[in-house]
Amino acid sequence: IGSVHAAVTVDLFTRGEAILLTAGVLVEVGKFDLSAYFRMHGKQLAQVHQSGRLLQTLFGFDFRVNFGERDAPDHTGRASDGLAFFVRCELRRLGKQYPTKCARICSWVALRSGLAKDAKEAEDPEFIWAVLFFFVYYVDDAGLAAFADLLVDSNGEEVLIFETDKHGVSSSRQQRRSELYFYAAMGVVQRYNHLTPEKKQSLMAGEMVFLGVGCNVNRRLRLLSLDKRRDYSAERTVMLNKGKALQHGSLSVDYSDANSLLHKLLHACSVIAVGRPHLFYFRRCLKAANRLRSNKAILTAPALQELTWWESQLEKSDEHGLPLASRCDFPTFDDHTVTFYGDASREENDPEASGWGAWSVIDAVFVYIVGRWSAEEVRKYSINVLEAKTKNMAMVTFVDCANGIGLKPSHVLAFVDNSTAEAIDEFGRASTEGLNHLNLLRQSWLTSIGLVHQATERVASVDNDVADLLSRGDIAEALRFPTDCGLAVQRLDVDPAVRSMADIPPTWA
Repeated sequence: IGSVHAAVTVDLFTRGEAILLTAGVLVEVGKFDLSAYFRMHGKQLAQVHQSGRLLQTLFGFDFRVNFGERDAPDHTGRASDGLAFFVRCELRRLGKQYPTKCARICSWVALRSGLAKDAKEAEDPEFIWAVLFFFVYYVDDAGLAAFADLLVDSNGEEVLIFETDKHGVSSSRQQRRSELYFYAAMGVVQRYNHLTPEKKQSLMAGEMVFLGVGCNVNRRLRLLSLDKRRDYSAERTVMLNKGKALQHGSLSVDYSDANSLLHKLLHACSVIAVGRPHLFYFRRCLKAANRLRSNKAILTAPALQELTWWESQLEKSDEHGLPLASRCDFPTFDDHTVTFYGDASREENDPEASGWGAWSVIDAVFVYIVGRWSAEEVRKYSINVLEAKTKNMAMVTFVDCANGIGLKPSHVLAFVDNSTAEAIDEFGRASTEGLNHLNLLRQSWLTSIGLVHQATERVASVDNDVADLLSRGDIAEALRFPTDCGLAVQRLDVDPAVRSMADIPPTWA
């Protein structure tokens, strides 16, 4: 994957790092930039007028792509594709010329080859050379991750490089693969008349900043870079200090300043856990219309509280981050994954028939939770909120149950028949206060217990029949299914604090 068209992102690059790190061998990461890359590409004629300038010599136009134009990546992406392809071809060639002699890497490659064969993937004779590195290009920013094993040539001779220090003393040492690949990649792009400024070159085994995110190989984390933390914090402070206090604890601020800060904090959400739910009221304030004649935005007290939370996060964001990668496909039940089905029912005309239920199989025991909604809860909350609440209660209860018998689950997979509840979990954002609050509780709980990853999938209502029976109070019929399968059955109690809905704002959708 090498261009913006393939959606190159930081988490894609760090996923490549994480895969290489599973070999248990030192991995180095590097980056370099291309000088004046945008200025080497022409723009479409229909957009030339946007760069027109009125000069003393009448009019002037710039027919080249300029940095910062929204469509610039589209105009330069194909060239980035080509450069990435040429670099990969060269690195594969170098892999053949200098085959690895590291036992761990050889075993790792053999394992991955076997996995590829088990997955019925097309056989690739070049596979072994391709997996020794990971290279991506986002417009003019190149990122490389490669093994740092010591090189030998095809004859088994050590590959030596000679260096001269500042005192004029010469010495030799064995070259590392990552080092060779890094300079080879720059050599390829330099061949096509691109300059790679030395001040923007970096190759190391520790932390590297790529596309504004710190990639810490040693800690296996993605972190917000120090410069970003300082800049975002300073911009927040300046915006609030320039604001004008209004009644009810609100603040009037420049819309452009607030909008700029919002987009920066959205970027920070990619590495700060529970970040997006703490932008709910801030985003709402920017979308809300007001009667102020100036270009201002009114930040309410909840929005200002969110910005206070962000200030504390930016101060300590070097202490925590997100993993380099996470599983796309969850492991099976035998791999300590808690899988459960949940459902909620809401009958406005018959609140007593409204309830919730969920079930799972943990250590060969059918465990379930069940309960009823109060008439006030049916009146105050939509079915979307009740479905999301049911899922949260089931997740906490079943994970606690698994931990209680020593299983130590690392993943939770929830099946629900509500598309809104699924979308909130998978995309991490909500459109109403109640759903945002539930999403915040879910992410905060997952963060607090550490290495538990949660995913949600939608299941057809017809396949969610057992949970549906529980939600409607037909417990006897629901338990007929596990009994017929010969499973032991256990009802679990939900912690009153987990069951409580006292802090959830009324929500109708």
